[in-house]
Amino acid sequence: MLDSPGHSSGELEQKEDFLRALSTLPLVSIDLIVRDSDNLILLGKRKNPPAKGYYFVPGGRIRRMESLLDAFRRITLMELGLSYELKDSVFLGIFEHMYGNSAFSEVVGSHYVSIGMRIDLDSPNTVFPAVQHSKYRWLSVEEINVDAEVHPRTKEFFDRGFGIRQ
Repeated sequence: MLDSPGHSSGELEQKEDFLRALSTLPLVSIDLIVRDSDNLILLGKRKNPPAKGYYFVPGGRIRRMESLLDAFRRITLMELGLSYELKDSVFLGIFEHMYGNSAFSEVVGSHYVSIGMRIDLDSPNTVFPAVQHSKYRWLSVEEINVDAEVHPRTKEFFDRGFGIRQ
């Protein structure tokens, strides 16, 4: 296989493998509902598909052969700038997200089975990594439900009352 500019053959093979998987299998992810002491929820404006340009809860895919404990630590570090332990979160439920596009294709859709986990922070960071999100906002559940910039899949976490559950 020939390399395209800026991509090694290994990266291209990895992308092709990922697209093949997307066309036949759902992905498993962890979505983080991060709540501060004022009951505000952290949302980031997505830089990449799916949901590009919308505010979404932080989160990420679980990698093949990665334990939930390791995935949780990695995803919290990448998305929040600090690594948290799974035992310090609250399980909110299993959610399903389907999109017409994906991170690597505008035509190959993605199907996520998402594990919703809430993290309560007493004194949250004010600076977050900018890898997946261009900016961040803290919003109330009421604001999330009416804000057109918040993706509908994010609103589903709160339609079920999870954002305010004790």
